[in-house]
Amino acid sequence: MSVAPLSTIANPRVYSDVVARPTASEGTVMERFYPFRLRHIKEPTIPLPIACRSTGHYNALAGWHNPIKWPPFVQIFWGIRGKGKFVVSGQEYLLTPGHFFVLFSGQEHDITALTDWEYCWLTLDGLMPNEVVKGFGFGNEVILVGACPQELFERLFHEIEDISPEGQRTAGATAYEILSLALRREKDKPLPDSKYRVCIDLIKRKYANPDLNVASLAAELGLHRTSLSKMFRANMTMSPVEYLSLFRIGKAVKLLQGTDLPVNEVARRSGFSCPNYLTNVIKKRTGLTPRELRGMDPKLGTKGNTFIDSDTET
Repeated sequence: MSVAPLSTIANPRVYSDVVARPTASEGTVMERFYPFRLRHIKEPTIPLPIACRSTGHYNALAGWHNPIKWPPFVQIFWGIRGKGKFVVSGQEYLLTPGHFFVLFSGQEHDITALTDWEYCWLTLDGLMPNEVVKGFGFGNEVILVGACPQELFERLFHEIEDISPEGQRTAGATAYEILSLALRREKDKPLPDSKYRVCIDLIKRKYANPDLNVASLAAELGLHRTSLSKMFRANMTMSPVEYLSLFRIGKAVKLLQGTDLPVNEVARRSGFSCPNYLTNVIKKRTGLTPRELRGMDPKLGTKGNTFIDSDTET
């Protein structure tokens, strides 16, 4: 079975798991491996700045080649494994793991897998896809952005099936989220290690232990405490100590406003070894004592609300 360029596939339906494989007798064929999905309608039915037209997760074998002429939509590519080459107006661009590449509507190009090559991709249309993507600062350059958010592409793979107005908005929002993640690029050096996420998970699970601190977190992650602090601050704009403290305060505030537990029990459950220290910290952060917080309607919030909501995903 010969491969049709993605831009020329007319029938908006789900395509089964496929991988591109070149053969001597038949040219390039597609074998079952990875899926892609097209929106079930040709154009968005509601006005959206960007709308998701299609998305996929490809694993192309070395030598696969896909010539595409002037597609009328924006294309986004995010490398996972191996190496592929784009040729755009005579200029070559290489996509490798952790790198991100944009093609704007109307740009003639072709794609070649230089090695076995895995990547995720999506295409965008809508009212102003070129303008929105350029507004993020992206152009025709390959940039280092870190690990591909495969879970978002997987989510988009399912969201694109829903062609209701709300479904189209949801898929567009996920595409926007993928673009936003690519803003974390650093062109001249690798991104900080993703272990900062593991550190956040550890804090969420172990915050109630008063002995939890940056040294114990670093030891559990196999890092020097200085390396952990630099990595965490680069990604969260605060140190792990600050995050832990704010998370504990957020937990304490919820317990004060949502239970009748005495302050010493609130302190214990929030990871504060001393109730007086909890009182002082809350007063400093919120301007209120625990007793005053307990008498407030939680929906009103606090003045200068500077703690981390312990029920919020980060």
